[in-house]
Amino acid sequence: GFTYSPAIPCEEGITRRDPSPVVFVDGLYHVWYSRNVEGNPSPHDGFTASIWHACSTDGFAWKENAEALPRGAHDAFDGGGVYTPTILMADEKFYLYYTAMPKAWADARQTTKGSIGVATSSSPFGPWERCNADPILTCSDDPLAFDSLRVDDTCIVVRDGTYWMYFKGRQW
Repeated sequence: GFTYSPAIPCEEGITRRDPSPVVFVDGLYHVWYSRNVEGNPSPHDGFTASIWHACSTDGFAWKENAEALPRGAHDAFDGGGVYTPTILMADEKFYLYYTAMPKAWADARQTTKGSIGVATSSSPFGPWERCNADPILTCSDDPLAFDSLRVDDTCIVVRDGTYWMYFKGRQW
């Protein structure tokens, strides 16, 4: 049978969602996720979130550590929100891929294009450094393309030594 138990207890005014794959490093399980708080422009939808990190010794009881990746600067491609993280461990580095919004979704419902960014660290605890000031993947300029409004929910697959990035696209 299936038994449900909360990994991290609920807290009033805080929304946690979109967990990354869980990885096991140096005796600890690690997960990254979108975390949003009341007071953000859209506290429950996740689009103005930042990315947080939690650890577990057994994969059942989790401890929230700290914010891993905050929203970018006000005028940055990820200044409105960073969310839906995924993690890749390769060449003794950690790569944290994320969906990025340049401004709050509540302020830009169907008019702001999203993108995908990446940050790296030599430790699962950070510090995380954005790879550059630009996203690694942006939306198509063709309004009829499947990815003309959003690119998000990245998944990295390693197969036969090749890295494949899958993502979800949304049309304008």
